[in-house]
Amino acid sequence: MGTIFTAVLLYVFLGCSLATAFGAEPERVIFSKRIPMHANRGGEISVTMDWLERPGEFALTITYWGQLTQEGPVNVWMNLNGVERGFVTLTELPDRHQMVRILSYQPTATNADGGTILRSLEDYERVDIDFFSKAGYYTAFGQNRLECKFFVNGRWEGDPGNNDSNYVFTFIPPVS
Repeated sequence: MGTIFTAVLLYVFLGCSLATAFGAEPERVIFSKRIPMHANRGGEISVTMDWLERPGEFALTITYWGQLTQEGPVNVWMNLNGVERGFVTLTELPDRHQMVRILSYQPTATNADGGTILRSLEDYERVDIDFFSKAGYYTAFGQNRLECKFFVNGRWEGDPGNNDSNYVFTFIPPVS
């Protein structure tokens, strides 16, 4: 019985180490732009757009901590260059901030045999291929304009510095 228990422990520990050694890391980012903003009543919002090494691919991360956090999972309405998403739920983190990371493609990893496999998504990650369909990867395609507004249980929060209208974030592509 002790041998089986030892074998199971070795499998778990080696499996975790191999997963870390063979591609369990995030996608390679060639450029990242983070824009922080103040929310109502001392809250904070952070939006980060990552241009990934794979040409034309993106990751968008939204972190929210504000007055709506106390009411449960916060939802966000987003519009990126004319492509809308009306209901994306953020995931609560241990520090009570809420976050979502939207990827433009299903990320992959390399397994122990050197093959490519689909990487498991974290709780806060979503894949939305079409959301980035009008996003500019190169400067020739213009800037990326993200509008968003947060809501939960019939209450919403917009930009307090702009009459509670949508938050607006602008990202200029780094690649020419």
